[in-house]
Amino acid sequence: MDSRKCCNMMAAYQGFAGHETVRAVMAQVPGELASRLTGEELGIVMTAVHKAYHAGRASSGADVYDASPVDGAAWIDAIGRSVYWREQEGRLTCWTS
Repeated sequence: MDSRKCCNMMAAYQGFAGHETVRAVMAQVPGELASRLTGEELGIVMTAVHKAYHAGRASSGADVYDASPVDGAAWIDAIGRSVYWREQEGRLTCWTS
């Protein structure tokens, strides 16, 4: 993609503009479509992909707010609590608060 198209795309895109996020959003746009669209149109499509992802995530009723390979936490709307987990020596322990 040429630099002008990229600049126009980013100017029209209304989502988080971190490198990994933009790369992940672009991965959802088929290459054939991306090559046919103008930069501005591509930015609009990327915004739609970004919004759809976040709408789907919000509708799940849960949100992981702290996670690493060995421990983490998530808020679960249905029970109104946080669920925590930790792995030590190959054993997974879970609890709520």
